Amino acid sequence: MFTYLDFKLEKLEYELSEVHPYEEIVIGVTGYDYRRKNRLLSVGIQILLCGKHDKEVPMEFTSIFSLQDEGLIRDFEEDDIDAINSHIKRFMAVAFPYVREAVQTITSYTISEVKLPIIDCSRLDLDHDSVLERKSDS
Repeated sequence: MFTYLDFKLEKLEYELSEVHPYEEIVIGVTGYDYRRKNRLLSVGIQILLCGKHDKEVPMEFTSIFSLQDEGLIRDFEEDDIDAINSHIKRFMAVAFPYVREAVQTITSYTISEVKLPIIDCSRLDLDHDSVLERKSDS
């Protein structure tokens, strides 16, 4: 169906701060880019760490896939957005463990280390983000 090829950190705006713990973490798909010539698909993923006082730490990643399945290729070539959203969910299920590990590694050197939970990626597509909120201590 497809082959997972690469994973890259594209953008990071991070600084050591006392923003700990993060109040909310937003995980979302920022878009995709399909290259017909070589049948490569790039999926943009953003993690937004939200702290107190409107402090935000954005991290942007790209995961790259090679498409082999003719039905999958046809959906992207015809821009069938409903089918593409359905496929994006599967691509996120493959890419998210890499994103999860990268976020933990990047933040592990600070006071505000983030260990993202394992999440159900079938909720992530071009139209829906996943918002993780810290439970109150009460």
